[in-house]
Amino acid sequence: MRVTSPHLGAVAIGGVMAALSFSPAMTSAAESYPSRPLRLVAAFTAGSSTDAIARLLAARLTERLGQNAIVDNRPGAGGVIGNNYVAKATPDGHTLLVSSGVFTSVAAAVEKLPYDPVRDFSWIARVVNYPLLLMVNVQSPVHTVRDLIAAAKAAPGRMSFGSVGVGS
Repeated sequence: MRVTSPHLGAVAIGGVMAALSFSPAMTSAAESYPSRPLRLVAAFTAGSSTDAIARLLAARLTERLGQNAIVDNRPGAGGVIGNNYVAKATPDGHTLLVSSGVFTSVAAAVEKLPYDPVRDFSWIARVVNYPLLLMVNVQSPVHTVRDLIAAAKAAPGRMSFGSVGVGS
């Protein structure tokens, strides 16, 4: 995974400040924002890609804003536990969700969530882009997706794959 951390902080800070400027109630508060440590909720375990991004972001926010930013891992239920924590937090810009595409996957796959993914969240910034990869052992006869599909059809039930879970 390659993360361009010089841009990471600038994008995140710009997004946070832009979000604050749109809220009339927060305009005067934005002048002294943040007034206490920021909590970056990573809805996945320590060591996950979401956690790694949250930690890079926390370091840059701490450096740029002069206020501590801490990572609070709240894993479980495909991110629902952490998402719900942020949805119920005081809406003052001090509790931020660091999420991934799983946020939308879970919203589409889970019939009843304890929060509304549209109403309860304001998207601030895209922090990082990283690709998803499909890889095989270099010795494999599979070199393309077409090869993979043909091999799977030729030997039903004999292939395996890895995944971090449903909806991911």
